[in-house]
Amino acid sequence: MDPARSREIGTYFLATFAWSWLCWAPVVPVFRAQGLSGAPWWAYLLLLVGSYGPTLMAVALTARAGGRAAARALARRLAPSRGRLPWLAFALVFPSLLSVGGMVLLGLGGESLGGFSLARAYLVPIALLAAVPFGPLAEELGWRGYALPRLRERWGRMGSSIILGVVWAAWHMPLFWAPAGTSISGAPVTMSAVAFYVALLVGFSVVFTWMHEHTDGDVFLAVMLHATFNAEVIFLFLPNLGDEARHLVERLSLVPLGLLVACLAIAWRHEQIRLKNA
Repeated sequence: MDPARSREIGTYFLATFAWSWLCWAPVVPVFRAQGLSGAPWWAYLLLLVGSYGPTLMAVALTARAGGRAAARALARRLAPSRGRLPWLAFALVFPSLLSVGGMVLLGLGGESLGGFSLARAYLVPIALLAAVPFGPLAEELGWRGYALPRLRERWGRMGSSIILGVVWAAWHMPLFWAPAGTSISGAPVTMSAVAFYVALLVGFSVVFTWMHEHTDGDVFLAVMLHATFNAEVIFLFLPNLGDEARHLVERLSLVPLGLLVACLAIAWRHEQIRLKNA
């Protein structure tokens, strides 16, 4: 990556953190004191505006460098593309498959899932639609549409995935102390909780990169994967699953995620060696 490109991505990360954290700093104490239901309207507005930092900064910096035409071209990457139904199916089911893997491991340990029910299946599309306007639309045009292609120029697939995963987790940090926004929110902020969250986002960052390279950088699919990741629709079918068991399932889902990441790392390394020796 040339120095100008490095400054570009550095400026993007700094601007994104500054925008989001300045919006979140005054509202996190409000939500902690009054809860989600008791907070004033302006706190919700600042929370939402801050969450759009990654996308807004990507559009702003693209417009500064290439004008309105470049910004519109970036925004158009949010539109669905034809011929990618297999990857759309992957985006819609992958997070649930990871959770199922965690449930299998939990069951092998003798824990009960409390029974399976289809009674709330009708809520699945509602949960997905409700998830899209927040994290997915707010972030993916930035993380995967703007930052990932630039990081890959210097750091390759695995390196850029790890860097972006760590940045992605760190960007959420103020929300660790909020009632909602991350897997840590509403729970004690401990080293183990932060380590789990960073590992989860780094693992998903690798998966996003894998999908990104096989879909010509399709941001719409990244939005869909992010939405299913946030919605956790599989838990709608387990109404009697307790909070403690749910947290265990989430942590055990790191096992199948880690296995996939390891397979991708090996495949990418072998491909790199093969191309180098060709």
